[in-house]
Amino acid sequence: DNEINPNDYAPQAEPAPITTEKAPPPQAEPAPKLGNIITAEIEEFRNESSFPFEVFPSHVRRIITETNETLNFDKEITSVAILYGVSVAIGNRYLAQIKRGWKEHGLLYVGIVGERGAGKTAPIELVLQPFQDRNEQHKDRYESELAAYQAEQSKPRKEQDLNLKQPTLSQHLTTDATPESIYKMLDENPRGIGYHKDELVAWTKNFNRYNNGSEEELWLSMFSGSPISVNRVSSSPRFIPNPFVSVIGGIQPEVVTELVSGRQGNGFVDRILFLDRSELRREVWSLNELSEDIPQTWKTIVDTLFSFEKPEPQTVHFTTDARAMLFEWQSQLIASVKHDAEKRALTAKIETYAIRFALLLEMLKRACGERDLETVPMIQPDSAHGAIKLADYFTVSGMAVRESYDDPITSLPANKRAIYQALPAEFETSEGLEIAIQHGMKERTYKRFIKTEFFEKVSYGKFSKKY
Repeated sequence: DNEINPNDYAPQAEPAPITTEKAPPPQAEPAPKLGNIITAEIEEFRNESSFPFEVFPSHVRRIITETNETLNFDKEITSVAILYGVSVAIGNRYLAQIKRGWKEHGLLYVGIVGERGAGKTAPIELVLQPFQDRNEQHKDRYESELAAYQAEQSKPRKEQDLNLKQPTLSQHLTTDATPESIYKMLDENPRGIGYHKDELVAWTKNFNRYNNGSEEELWLSMFSGSPISVNRVSSSPRFIPNPFVSVIGGIQPEVVTELVSGRQGNGFVDRILFLDRSELRREVWSLNELSEDIPQTWKTIVDTLFSFEKPEPQTVHFTTDARAMLFEWQSQLIASVKHDAEKRALTAKIETYAIRFALLLEMLKRACGERDLETVPMIQPDSAHGAIKLADYFTVSGMAVRESYDDPITSLPANKRAIYQALPAEFETSEGLEIAIQHGMKERTYKRFIKTEFFEKVSYGKFSKKY
């Protein structure tokens, strides 16, 4: 990768401008005290949203607010989807250097935990629409170039234009891929791609489905951007120096355990940013209409991010104040988890994500007109401060999800889980039946339910909950 030269930095395209009032110079703020956050009660966290929406530029906050008020999009899901969109847009073209010898790209692995039908997918699809549109444009161009190439190949050898190369398909997103096709896409798209899986557990279920290799190890190393060498008897060797595949998907609370089963020991689960929206429920449709310019505003932001691209990866440094802020926060983090092995494992990757968040926020602010584009990109204190807030949020959200690993009732379907939680610790059969009927369960289903491993029979006609 290259250090950025102030004399050659300039956007490579001219998307529609986004106008904003000139932002005041970013000021260093004291790093938030993590100890107050990491010890928070999980239920309080779930009941009172603490997502730091203020870390985003005003244009992005407007997108988040309007899609919530008109389309009922969950603000937290939309926010995380936008972070993911920024990750895909800059790919591996920019890396944040926190200290000499340590650089981080903006890759994310995101798992959104929520009930079926709770609205996890729609916000992601809206955010990813500009990338899908770009995919369509690339596909049309590829088909045109391929037709020209094939027409040239059909000519006699002496008449062929030997300088005409077989075209490759540029793309930014994929929804399903074997390791071999991932290798091919990265070879043809060296800036990286995004991988959207509607049900995230299907991603891990597919590990090693076509061979007995180590697909899970591939994703472990992909997270760090380690170079990939591929040697197959059936294909030409490939070398991918800067692999980049950002991942996002939804997961139902009752299958979280399935996703993490057998993976706690190798650090795979710790690499996933879990957004806990398990309490999210569908809402009554809003009569409000989305402003016509909202999709275009987001498209313009995405186009601007793409316009920053350089042929080779660029290194972005932290300002002195921004760097000091992250170092102070990390020191507090280490002190707060030193007596808890599970939190130590979780926060080890949160440290990495804090650097990545800072990079994503800085590039997003540049795309939204909150930075002078004539200056060299540097991560400012407000981006570092926002990154710390995001890291703290995902620490607690991750703890909330991890709490469910060992909680057997999370494996129950939503209706049975609601009934189980409504039942008192000990209850008469008739009392429990009344509660079950109130929740829409039939009597025979209830009688089968209380005979499962979730209950113990205390005496004739009386049961108690095991958990």
